[in-house]
Amino acid sequence: MRAEDGSACGGPAGQAAVAARARTKDDLVLLAGDHVWDEVEPPDLAAADRRTAATRMAGGLHAMLGRHPWLVQAFGSYLFYGPGKARHDEHSLAVFEAAGFRGAAADRAADRAADR
Repeated sequence: MRAEDGSACGGPAGQAAVAARARTKDDLVLLAGDHVWDEVEPPDLAAADRRTAATRMAGGLHAMLGRHPWLVQAFGSYLFYGPGKARHDEHSLAVFEAAGFRGAAADRAADRAADR
């Protein structure tokens, strides 16, 4: 595996760790897919109003997908889950709950924001 600058990602030890966790191509896609969600910086809800927070989340998502276009294609074939994706989803939901949305309405608002 290589970083964007062409340098080795963690050297042989890092590659062995990835190989131990990702035994198949599907495992590797899911592992990498969950990892890239950590690139979307969650805004501080106490310091930003809901519109600013939602805009930052959407901008971060757009930037991440621009850096990882393979992920957009993978959405059609894989159900992504894991700590990185869960953190992003929970924070996105919290943005809309802070704006006054509740229950299913908060879910729909968060989903629509991600679709834009």
